[in-house]
Amino acid sequence: MIKNFHIGIAVYNEAKNIRNSLIYLENSLKNIDRKYKFDLIICPNGCTDNSEEVLDEIKKEFTFPIKLISSKKGKLFAHKKILGSIDDKNPVIFMDADILVPAKTINDLLEYLDKNHNVYIISAYPYAVKPKRLTFYQKITYPILNIKRIYPMIEVSKYNITKFHIDATNEFERKSRIYFHGRCFIVRNKEVYAFPKERSKIRGDDTFLSLKILNERPKGSIKVLYNSPVYSVPLLSVKKYLNTWYRIRKDLDHIYTEYPEFLHLKKKTKMKLNWNYIISSLPFEYKLSAVGFYFLRIYESVSYFVLKPWINLENIWKYDRKESFEGE
Repeated sequence: MIKNFHIGIAVYNEAKNIRNSLIYLENSLKNIDRKYKFDLIICPNGCTDNSEEVLDEIKKEFTFPIKLISSKKGKLFAHKKILGSIDDKNPVIFMDADILVPAKTINDLLEYLDKNHNVYIISAYPYAVKPKRLTFYQKITYPILNIKRIYPMIEVSKYNITKFHIDATNEFERKSRIYFHGRCFIVRNKEVYAFPKERSKIRGDDTFLSLKILNERPKGSIKVLYNSPVYSVPLLSVKKYLNTWYRIRKDLDHIYTEYPEFLHLKKKTKMKLNWNYIISSLPFEYKLSAVGFYFLRIYESVSYFVLKPWINLENIWKYDRKESFEGE
């Protein structure tokens, strides 16, 4: 039975969002079962804004104690530093610094991990917050760019992956993605978290770790809780959407080059739009958005193939200013 756990948050240029995120987390932690005890570890990594100053202020106000550590720039470096500060085999929840956690989500992750011993990683599902103020351009782009984070059932696996979902409770889950979301997830213990080899070109956390776990423990080892949400900053710019996916695709190229033993999973991670669901269940506005998303995805795939030799992963991975929940 789980009694203790850790929460780790990597922070990079999140001065606009971290306070709001921690306010929601604080409320969520007040709602977990009292049998659980935890500690909160926050790791700024190479921030160029005033995130660290904001964290120093929040630390004095927060109900629960916060341990502040630091690492060099990069989420993987931050996660490694967080795990290095933990000396037990209790579960670890990793959260992005720009998400809002509803009251029940942390408890859901812990309870599911406690009851399902075959599962090694569980993630909440990241839904997109709709900003209160949108420009005319953003009113068009918001439903297109974020449709998967508004209606997760619009996308299902392209091939048969039922063996990966041995505890699926409905038809959608049996066809849903086999990898987890990096926005908010729990690992059974620190030893589950595997990092790419030294001097690797891989930069993402959830993609590599998903493939590593699936390669070693394929059946029921990863679970996404679609009814346990976290809310995240939406994409509002087509350029930023493309950069996000160029980054993911480039990372995948590096993964399959450096780890050819993962290649057998490449086909199993492919997704497709669920047009039956789109046509039968979505409001008219989002039916149109799904069509727009379909063509955008084709453009992204083709443009990546054409531009791949010139895409610099380091350039599109960095940013100096981060969007806020208000869309600024």
